[in-house]
Amino acid sequence: MLVLNDPAARQAGSDSDAGSDADSDGLGSSDADSDADADVESHVDSDEGADDVLRAWRAECPELRALWEESAPMTEWAGVTFGEAGGADAGRVVEIKLENKGLTGDVPAEQGGLTALTGLYLNGNELTSMPAELGGFTALRTLYLSGNKLTSVPAELGCLTALTGLHLDRNRLTSVPAALGGLIALSTLILKKNQLTSVPAELGGLTALTFLSLRDNQLTSVPVELGGLTALTSLDLRENQLTSVPAEWEEGGALEKSGCDIRR
Repeated sequence: MLVLNDPAARQAGSDSDAGSDADSDGLGSSDADSDADADVESHVDSDEGADDVLRAWRAECPELRALWEESAPMTEWAGVTFGEAGGADAGRVVEIKLENKGLTGDVPAEQGGLTALTGLYLNGNELTSMPAELGGFTALRTLYLSGNKLTSVPAELGCLTALTGLHLDRNRLTSVPAALGGLIALSTLILKKNQLTSVPAELGGLTALTFLSLRDNQLTSVPVELGGLTALTSLDLRENQLTSVPAEWEEGGALEKSGCDIRR
């Protein structure tokens, strides 16, 4: 399943504000918290999209059936975070964090219905494929798919124009889609420890990219277009079979002069 950043700190601040407001109205903080929880629950009940998506995933995945009690409210399901009451995304799934849960098989296409999702963490599982519908996660900013058994990722990931971090390391990828060059907000791209024999020239269009790891693959060359990644501050090329690199990446080249830490 998916795993996202723990919102505990943010939630704690929200709870504190709610408590102060409740006290000024003559209510106890526990009453305010209960009202907030009830408000989220009412929104969840009306969000048929989230309900259908999560229950469909649970039905297809035995590990989720063990993790998520069917009779429990979805707001109590481990690793699933809903938007806070009163907010624009109240009752909608905004984070999924299911790291190292032993999840197997495929992620169902229904996941594409979670359009408010900003963080998805599925690293450290046994997943073999991801659906093209992930391209519909237009609000997604962080995607962790590290440490699975993926042999490919869908080209539709290139539609995630809000994405800033993409972690695909420790899979079985032999290539990545050229469409990833459309990730205009991407600042971190981790592709280390795969089986890549090439990377697409289109990645040279990632003008916001600051961190790129291609370490421990099977690359013999990299496209000259990647030499134009002038926003890079860290580039890891170690443990490949490179016979040449773009001139900008050579010792004393443009990237190094701009302050990029190049490891080769």
